[in-house]
Amino acid sequence: MAYFKYGGKKVYYEEIGKGKPLVFLHGNTASSNMFLEVINHYTDNFKVILIDFLGHGKSDRLPDFPADLWFDEAMQVLAFLKEKQYGKVNMIGSSGGALVAINVALEAPELVSKIIADSFEGEVPFREFTSNIVNDREHSKKDKDLCLFLMTIWKMLMGKCLQK
Repeated sequence: MAYFKYGGKKVYYEEIGKGKPLVFLHGNTASSNMFLEVINHYTDNFKVILIDFLGHGKSDRLPDFPADLWFDEAMQVLAFLKEKQYGKVNMIGSSGGALVAINVALEAPELVSKIIADSFEGEVPFREFTSNIVNDREHSKKDKDLCLFLMTIWKMLMGKCLQK
């Protein structure tokens, strides 16, 4: 099992496959196990990276979770990316992991290529936040690399649907 250190504690991670790094970020009360059924769809084209945040899965336990949990988890991801010296990575975050991915991108945009923020809810977003999302989406529509990335995912998903 592989670990990196954050705040003097061991954070579990796993790397599977080859290619551009694709980091999967789990939600609250979950672990990277939530992605085990889907990662095989990505490992032919990406180096899939699974991380168990502190207090979850195979990582060290915490006596208490930090008040700003998603920011602290983003700092864990940044510590990992810097230690591994990855360039720009793609991230898929689900639920709380989506908020972590957004925080990583806001704190270190130079380390993030694309993010998919899935299934998060909660606070009412600031008007500036939603405006930025709209602007980013318009910009993304013109990004050929992103279009190729999304088409690859779509083709994989459609192939699975047609097989059933």
